[in-house]
Amino acid sequence: AQKQTSDVLSPLRVHFESQRGNLYSGTGFSQKGFELQERPQEEHDPDSQLTVSWYFHASIDLKHRLEFFYKDQLKAPGGNSTSGSSTWGHAGYATRKTPLKSLVSGWLKILPKPE
Repeated sequence: AQKQTSDVLSPLRVHFESQRGNLYSGTGFSQKGFELQERPQEEHDPDSQLTVSWYFHASIDLKHRLEFFYKDQLKAPGGNSTSGSSTWGHAGYATRKTPLKSLVSGWLKILPKPE
């Protein structure tokens, strides 16, 4: 697993974590925080799937998108993602059907909000 905190958007700090396997089955959000609901260990499939989770604590409304880049893959692998937000910030995770070692980087892109 790799953990990283980015201060590029300071004072907004974005936390990322990449791990082997399909780790989560859902999320829970409340006014106080969030919870990632873990799958049973036997369903993780760590040799052929990966999970990236992220969160930031800030009471701002911003539109964003995650993008992933992989070694030697022209087509992005399948997978799913979920995210949510509350007054404290935003959190989510994405799974991909490819080993963690194939992931080169993940980007959080801030997008313009429609007027």
